[in-house]
Formats: sequence, C-alpha cells, structure tokens
Amino acid sequence: MIWINILLFFILQIIFFGLVSKGDNKLILWPEYFDKSLSRLGGRRVSLKLATQTPTVEDIARAAKKLKLNPKIEHNKSYPGRWWRKTGRVVVRAADKKSKVIKRIAFSLKKSQKK
Repeated sequence: MIWINILLFFILQIIFFGLVSKGDNKLILWPEYFDKSLSRLGGRRVSLKLATQTPTVEDIARAAKKLKLNPKIEHNKSYPGRWWRKTGRVVVRAADKKSKVIKRIAFSLKKSQKK
C-alpha cells in the first residue's frame, strides 16, 4: 500500500510540477550559480573571474538565447539552498554537460556586463 502512495506522489509531481528527466536534455540554471557575492558552498558554480554581481533570470535567459539554448524563464521558483528567496530559474535545452553550459553562459554574462 505504501508503494502505491509513493508512486502516486511521483506521478502527481511529474504532472503538476513538470520535473525534468535525465533523457530530456533540459538543464536548470539558477542565478545563484553565477552570483559573485556567494561562495561555492552558497551555490556559486563558476570562478570569481566569471561570476557577476546579482545576475537575474532575464540576464541568464538573454545569454542562453545568444548561445541558441532555447531558454524558458520560470519565475517564482527558489534555489533549494536559499528557499526563502524567489529568484526564479531558467530551463535550457543542451546536449553538452551542465558544467560546460554553465561556463559558456557565465562567459557570455561577463562579456555583456563589460559593454
């Protein structure tokens, strides 16, 4: 009986929340990955050289669009490590590894920040 409840729980999550599966080539990008004010433990995934000051989901989506990654902004979402802040997230389609995509977007963000 408990297994049926667990299975039902996951099915409902997939239907209502649109969870991303591994074979889907979708990656979730949080602004925290690129935030210069955060430490690596705080969620930053790029070096301080590539990090930017308070990046927004719009900035990330613009950079992803330049890289032809078909970005989709999801507002009102919280990074799990900072659940109390609704910074939003960007979902992109990419065949590359997530770390590679993050670096490419960080480089694009840094480049657009200098202009």
